[in-house]
Amino acid sequence: MLFDYLRIKRRYGLWTTEMDPTRIVYRRRKDEWPAYVKHWPFLACPGAWDLSDNEYAPFRLRQMQELFEENLPYQETAFYRRMVDELERNGVTHAPKLASRTAVDAYFSRLENLYKSMRDHGFQARPPQQLRQEREITVRIGRDGTAIKSGEGTHRLALALLLGFEKVPVVVDLVHTQWVKACIRRFGEAPLRSVRLELESYLTDRE
Repeated sequence: MLFDYLRIKRRYGLWTTEMDPTRIVYRRRKDEWPAYVKHWPFLACPGAWDLSDNEYAPFRLRQMQELFEENLPYQETAFYRRMVDELERNGVTHAPKLASRTAVDAYFSRLENLYKSMRDHGFQARPPQQLRQEREITVRIGRDGTAIKSGEGTHRLALALLLGFEKVPVVVDLVHTQWVKACIRRFGEAPLRSVRLELESYLTDRE
């Protein structure tokens, strides 16, 4: 049973849970992940991909604070000024990639609508069939159980932090092999069952 975890396939949207958004950490930027992680075929992955000397502030949180706590017009925010500068220098913004002032204005309009929706109606998890087109907040679980932010959902996570949500739905994209072994020791079940049990208890065990 020791190596059975290597039979657990990796498929986006298959592994989900809910967790306190304040427990999701930022250890790597997009270009800082080891190359092999992107194409690893199994849910459990060995290596040092979960380790980093960095501990970044939550991405985009400052942007959301300017917009929705300080109530600055978006044209007066640091992020907008940066995007305009990128447009003038490069003809396109970096993240997200937008090629005109009109597209930038529309981006900020969508942000405002997202904020109002989350404020008024809570966090609406995307249905599984929608995850292929619009991905959810995505995390990878390190050897010690730490949820490390990766991939999509950065805006929604920043807004969840801003609004003080106690839990958010997440998609678990990858887990460390040592974490799987710890799940097996804890529950005494087969790897697949042990992983599911641990994900089901991920929020309540850490409150």
